[in-house]
Amino acid sequence: RLQHQHYHKNQHKSTMNINLKLFFAALAATSVSSGVVSAEGQKSGNVRGGIVQDKSDGDVGSGGADESAIEIRDNAAAELRRLRINANNSRPWTKPKKDKGGKDNDSEKNEYIVTFKNSKHPGGSIKCDDIAKGHKGTVGKKFSKVLNGCTMKLNPKELNSIRKNPNIELVEENQKVYASELTDVPSGVWGLDRINQCNLPTDGKMTKQDATDVKVYILDTGISGTHIDFDGVLEPNPSTGSCHGDYANENNPLFDGNGHGTHVASTSCGLTYGVASNCKLCAVKVLDSGGSGSNAGVIEGIEHAVRDCAGSKKCVINMSLGGGKSTSLNMAVANAVNAGVHVVVAAGNENTNACTKSPASEPKAITVGSTDSSDNRSSFSNTGTCVDIYAPGSSIKAAWIYSDTSTRTISGTSMASPHVAGIAAGIAANGNFTPAQLVAQMKAKAQLASPGFDDRVDNSLADLATVVNCKGPTPAPTPSPPSPPPTPCVGKSLRVDVLTDKYPGETSWKIENTSTGSEVASVTQGTYNSPESLETWESACVSPGEYTFTMNDSWGDGICCNYGVGSYTIYHGGEEVASGGDFGISVTETFGSLGPPPTSSPVTSSPTINPTQSPTSNPTQSPTHSAAYNEGYEAGYEAGLAGSKP
Repeated sequence: RLQHQHYHKNQHKSTMNINLKLFFAALAATSVSSGVVSAEGQKSGNVRGGIVQDKSDGDVGSGGADESAIEIRDNAAAELRRLRINANNSRPWTKPKKDKGGKDNDSEKNEYIVTFKNSKHPGGSIKCDDIAKGHKGTVGKKFSKVLNGCTMKLNPKELNSIRKNPNIELVEENQKVYASELTDVPSGVWGLDRINQCNLPTDGKMTKQDATDVKVYILDTGISGTHIDFDGVLEPNPSTGSCHGDYANENNPLFDGNGHGTHVASTSCGLTYGVASNCKLCAVKVLDSGGSGSNAGVIEGIEHAVRDCAGSKKCVINMSLGGGKSTSLNMAVANAVNAGVHVVVAAGNENTNACTKSPASEPKAITVGSTDSSDNRSSFSNTGTCVDIYAPGSSIKAAWIYSDTSTRTISGTSMASPHVAGIAAGIAANGNFTPAQLVAQMKAKAQLASPGFDDRVDNSLADLATVVNCKGPTPAPTPSPPSPPPTPCVGKSLRVDVLTDKYPGETSWKIENTSTGSEVASVTQGTYNSPESLETWESACVSPGEYTFTMNDSWGDGICCNYGVGSYTIYHGGEEVASGGDFGISVTETFGSLGPPPTSSPVTSSPTINPTQSPTSNPTQSPTHSAAYNEGYEAGYEAGLAGSKP
């Protein structure tokens, strides 16, 4: 790898070193690729641009080529790509700044993910600067969508002190994560065929899932944007406003220097090798060309997807990556699911309990294990109760990065996960399903694996992902009852506009009807999560009466004017009745009217009637049999309980 060991005043010397390394790497790749000899002593395959391709299907390394030669060639080609990236991104080496003590600023510091409380409603990451300053730390990445916090470089000696801060929920070291690829295996497109039916043998057919209008975010090593398998499903440039993003510091999410992300994207939504069609692929690069990254970078990628998705229920994240168990990463995944995004993750390839890995251990994610073409659990696949479903992951063929038409056949739970992501995209396209509803529908159709398939402690049977219904008909949902006709409004409209300050999570308010003592509306602390933004609550009709508006700030500094210029404005019947923002802990406004007491109707006395003497009559003899009267009645009704929408 290219590393500048000294500061070169003369940039020509640095450029020469780069060019020499590029030349020797290219020479190695070309010399190995120019004539690969098979075991029988004959050349095999077509040579295109220094890469050997099989004549039949373009799989790299097929046709009986010598494995060691292929490995040397592939390593040389990979080194060439890495050198090009480093050459493009290289900068002159500069001496690190030193503090007054003469030591490098960050030489004794580790990087941690610091999470504030109320992480369900992010917004406090701005306070990271204050915390870091008080603990001699340095702030890195800031999170506001799926985590309420940031990364911080801290001296380990500061950890005990910072963990005692009552506003901090978690301090966790920023761990490494890796792509979950396993190894090369013989080619064959069997995965799409297998998920198209309930039982073996496969029938040679496949059913593409229509995922129109669904975004599928591939958090990986990038996607090779020029490959023909992505024609029409990728925005051509990672320009401003596109759904692509780069959080691996390699500048271009549509360049894949590894191949893993391209293969995963192809399996989920590729034109030829994808489970789903017509979806919109989004390249979110969180792993570098070596296939590794950090939990913080992955969290940034999740935030990017949630922000871009903007509350839509037609968004799927695929993460074919993993590492050691991380509460911070799991929390970010859970909050993404809470925001309505469907998150699919790989179980991992260590043949161990997936509950020991992240993000595989997060219950709200769809964790996917791997099967082979005989419906056995792949020998490498992680297992256990944290695995929600299994899908084809052994010997999966899909697009690769050697050329715009190349393919590669590899194995891993990384290959199983995008099968399920494609199925999820197809389900999401057909309704506004919550993540829980989508998982339930997917598992309701799945084929049950045979007993002993994996080592579940509860002895339940694992599900094998399919696009057809293998568990019988799904009952139709009970329709909701018809909505009653609207009641004519006899009151006025009511609206509250709140312009948040820099710490929106501290703000809460409520409106009560003073006349009845009932609460009309409220916003709890932590609900607002966007600093300095306009938030509006409105009702078209509230009953006549007097109302009380109360706003609280948990920090005790109002919403104006210490940390931003926040304000509130109340409109009743279309007219402004109260406004403000500069207060301490609480402020109260009263508006409306109790109204005059009701006027009673005048009492009119009845006319006096002179009594009339009753006529005298002979007594009537009582009947021998009394008459019988049925003075009761029967009333019956039937009440049906209306079910909820799926």
